[in-house]
Amino acid sequence: MTQYLSQQSLLCLLAGAFLLGFAVGAVYQLFLIRRAAFVKMQIPRLLSVLWLNLEDFLILVATGFAVTVLFYAVVSGVPRLMAIPALGLGLFCWRITLGRLINSATDWILGLLARLVRRIQVRLFQPVERKIRGIAHGLWKCWTDQITRRRQARMQKQAETQTADYGDWLERVLLTEGRLPDEMNGRTKER
Repeated sequence: MTQYLSQQSLLCLLAGAFLLGFAVGAVYQLFLIRRAAFVKMQIPRLLSVLWLNLEDFLILVATGFAVTVLFYAVVSGVPRLMAIPALGLGLFCWRITLGRLINSATDWILGLLARLVRRIQVRLFQPVERKIRGIAHGLWKCWTDQITRRRQARMQKQAETQTADYGDWLERVLLTEGRLPDEMNGRTKER
């Protein structure tokens, strides 16, 4: 391997590092929006800190991997320290341009994301909710119909029994020439 680098390779390396820094800033901005959302939703601090450390670890690993791929793609894997300041410059440019704009619009973005999530939830869960309500309504109707049928059968049986009793009493009234039997008057005949 040669230590010398052509001007074209140097330009590609520096431009690639700058663009990579800009892209890292854009990806990290998503994590900043998530952090603002965690603060707004008042997520417990321990969970927030663990998630923050995991995100930072992942962004560092991904950045290291991307820088390694950049070195292999442009300069055959030879680390060139001049790419690191270009990477930092790209990150700094993101922070002072679009990053600042997105930071100021974070509340608006969070509101937009919340509406989007609600709309997605409505589209995904409303058909499921309708099915569940339909099934619950069908089960409720089946259960109440069964109770109604049992109640009607019990009342029918009671009505048949009372009708038969009234028929017997009516026959007794006819046999006693229009007088009510003593059981119907509420008194019993003493013998």
